[in-house]
Amino acid sequence: MIIRLPYCENCGDQYKYQASGHYCLDTPQEYNDKEYCPECKKAIIDALAPIEKKSIIKWIDAEGIDLKTIKRWEEEKIAERKFLEGNQGPFLPLMKRVFITPPGNDTIHIQGREAYSHMFFHCLYNIKTNELVSLTTKVRVDLEDKILEYLSD
Repeated sequence: MIIRLPYCENCGDQYKYQASGHYCLDTPQEYNDKEYCPECKKAIIDALAPIEKKSIIKWIDAEGIDLKTIKRWEEEKIAERKFLEGNQGPFLPLMKRVFITPPGNDTIHIQGREAYSHMFFHCLYNIKTNELVSLTTKVRVDLEDKILEYLSD
């Protein structure tokens, strides 16, 4: 658990902000904010309450990208790395993010690659079993769950 002691962007008061872990502060969790103290955050929430939401951001199953495509991208990344290291210097990654997993964990996390897709995606796959765990994309939807736009990072 990480607890920070920032100063409120609005009133300047110092307060406790819990950045991670199981929530344990005395104030309600909805007022736990890294920029505003609980009192100012409550005022913001109360002021915005009457305004109706028009859309929300969520992750949905990705279409048009599969594990075979992602593996091809990895092969291209390796080929380009060899080329760049041999001819032009340090390797610049093609993927937006590849998360290294802890030892003993066989799942690989990959995010992004807008050069090949109009969408931002998040892929999880198991490198030992070669199985896709999940492949999702980030979208903005209206209140009837209709996709308004695909989002990039």
